Amino acid sequence: MNKCLLIFLTFFVGCCNVLGDIEETIYIKVGDPAYDTIYYKTMPNNTVKKWVFVTDDIGQISFSCKEMTISSRAVCRNEEVVVDDGEKENRFCGTQFDLRIISKLNKMIVRVKTSEEVAYLNCLVQAVSGPEFDQYKNIESIEINSSEFGVKRGIKETTCPCGWSNKVIFQNLARIVNGKQTGKYEFPWMAGIRRDGIQFCGGAIITEYHVLTAAHCTVNKHNITLEVLVGTNIRWAELEGQRIKVKQIVEQEYNKTKGHENDIAILVLEEKINFSEKVGPVCLSPEYPNINNEYITIIGWGKLKQFKSEQPNYLHKAHVRVVDINTCSYKFNRKFSTKNPSRICTWSSDKDSCMGDSGGPLVWLDPETNRYTQVALVSFGKGCNTPNPKVNTAVSYFHEWIKQVIEDTNTDAKICTKIGK
Repeated sequence: MNKCLLIFLTFFVGCCNVLGDIEETIYIKVGDPAYDTIYYKTMPNNTVKKWVFVTDDIGQISFSCKEMTISSRAVCRNEEVVVDDGEKENRFCGTQFDLRIISKLNKMIVRVKTSEEVAYLNCLVQAVSGPEFDQYKNIESIEINSSEFGVKRGIKETTCPCGWSNKVIFQNLARIVNGKQTGKYEFPWMAGIRRDGIQFCGGAIITEYHVLTAAHCTVNKHNITLEVLVGTNIRWAELEGQRIKVKQIVEQEYNKTKGHENDIAILVLEEKINFSEKVGPVCLSPEYPNINNEYITIIGWGKLKQFKSEQPNYLHKAHVRVVDINTCSYKFNRKFSTKNPSRICTWSSDKDSCMGDSGGPLVWLDPETNRYTQVALVSFGKGCNTPNPKVNTAVSYFHEWIKQVIEDTNTDAKICTKIGK
């Protein structure tokens, strides 16, 4: 992140007993995470604070507030919020909801003056490169030639074979833009989680005996017979692939009421998965990936439309972009922390995860290994293909827990990771 912060403090006593004038000059590069610290549940009384936001010459500053309360009065007295967009000063008093302003050029000044009244601010500032207030909506979707993704070896090795793709061996070369049906064995680690022969969630193979999925898929199902289906892209397959019963479900203190906190689970299988060219594990990493604004791939059998009841018969894939965690947390009322984040958020203008995709993998092609690493798994959102990002569980956050569960349930099983950093 490229931010320069200059703080000037000028203390004075005036007619209104204002305690201090605090000014911050903040540079936000287009593509940087949003500035999310204009968030005060109770702002100090009798204070003046000023933010000067500057971005690239080609960019603009977007200022959004879900709620801004500066006083109980609609008419300004000793308190106000002033937003200078480069063309005019916009003054606000009282309470404002869903306030959104975009600068005319590459600079915006925000000044807040409080009085004895309670002040509350919940705002977000972004550097944007287009007309949308949210930068993730301004980034154009482009066609990606993925024909060599996961096929040839990269410059670095992994501790065991993982994350390869079978596009060349088992299907014609293909280009992907947004999403479509996968090849038969394109993603060897994909698993369908089934109950009574019906697939209801997705998962990913991480060892011969373990499948990674979401805890909201498994909660309250510990006494129900579940099975995983691997080695096929057909959701209802009975004559191909491997079907293995789940022996044990291990969850990580899942809490639905706290924004689906710790939404991750491991299925321990009764029998060993037979690894082959067509079936194998995805790679994992202990490092939170630096992939803001990059494409990652989502895979699943979920609904193609939110209000269309049937699921597709064949596995589908789509490219979605990673949304910076500050913007995503703001969109979900700051329900989850942006410090050492346990989430990865994604969005696309016309493709998304939907019902039936839960627990399924989101994978990133590591350019050093040319192998797919699972960076996230599908958790929750506000519907399918909406203006809001989807929230996914960050797998790296739980890396040590994953290793411990595997060690506790099968000492011979090992996950696969990149050798070296």
